[in-house]
Amino acid sequence: MAGDSNCPFRIKTAKDPAPPAGLRLISRECLMQTEQDEDSMLSYSTLCHILNDLAFGNIFQPATLFWRLFEIEALVRKTRMRGRILDLGCGDGRVTSTVFSSKRSSWNDSRSCTLVGIDPDVEDSATARTSGLYEKVHTCSANAIPEESNSFDFCFANSVIEHIPDVDDVLAEVSRVLKPNGKFIFTVPSSGFDRLMKTSRFWAEKFSRGNLEEYSRMIDARLAHYHYYDHNKAEAMLKNVGLEIVQEEYYFPESAVRTWESISNHTAGYLYKLFGSNLKPHAIQKKTGLLRLQYTVPGTVQTSILSSFLRPKIKRVLRSSRRDKTSGGYLAVAQKPSTI
Repeated sequence: MAGDSNCPFRIKTAKDPAPPAGLRLISRECLMQTEQDEDSMLSYSTLCHILNDLAFGNIFQPATLFWRLFEIEALVRKTRMRGRILDLGCGDGRVTSTVFSSKRSSWNDSRSCTLVGIDPDVEDSATARTSGLYEKVHTCSANAIPEESNSFDFCFANSVIEHIPDVDDVLAEVSRVLKPNGKFIFTVPSSGFDRLMKTSRFWAEKFSRGNLEEYSRMIDARLAHYHYYDHNKAEAMLKNVGLEIVQEEYYFPESAVRTWESISNHTAGYLYKLFGSNLKPHAIQKKTGLLRLQYTVPGTVQTSILSSFLRPKIKRVLRSSRRDKTSGGYLAVAQKPSTI
């Protein structure tokens, strides 16, 4: 509502400029203001700030880090959360911490929030529990969230639901724990990402003898991707659990996806192939000791190396992104009605 102080987005009036390309406005009740510094869509300084925040512990997974830059940038630029928040698939908490500690922390301010985490990984959830960010962290599956119904203002899931084969039960639980008018904010790989992988002839030659479908299936298996989303698929999925999309944006431009693809295939791709495509990259890192080793390298060294490697790539993406026609990421905000 225009006068609702709990609305998670600033209100866009008739005098405001048109929204930037890539932003789709669904509802006029809770529309986002387009500010002058948002017209460029992507901010080099913000991406570099996120890079500095996340560099430590990612020295052996630069592709994942590169993807995270664009996810978090979109979240920081387009969302604001307050009140009691469920972090669905919180991992070790570092990504969420970066969202709340960014230069726009007045939009996502952890001091005005109570965060509850949930993650099935024992080690990651234990780390999140000691981070000081969360009121509590549950180590369990998201299809049976141990929280009361109608108890959260927001649920937040960053690159989570694409990894869940049977996602309907999880979304039903999200809807259950959200308060009336509560919002579910999530990022996922888009249908555009899937299309880009299915047209990647260069890498298909390297990994699947030129078979594009086989290469795409290999990417899905390596990343544990079970779903890709666009507006129509997300709308139908959310409608089934009583949620309605009120805001969405496609992010992660094609040039960034292609850069990620090159980094990923040169690192995790060849490791995945070396291990017979039987272990996911995270499991390979654990098996080889790289996961532990990356936390022994001083943070300043990791930041310096990753900045030198990724900043030129960020600049190239920013120069190309306005010409890109496809985006690899999808961000949506879905609202629970005031009454059911």
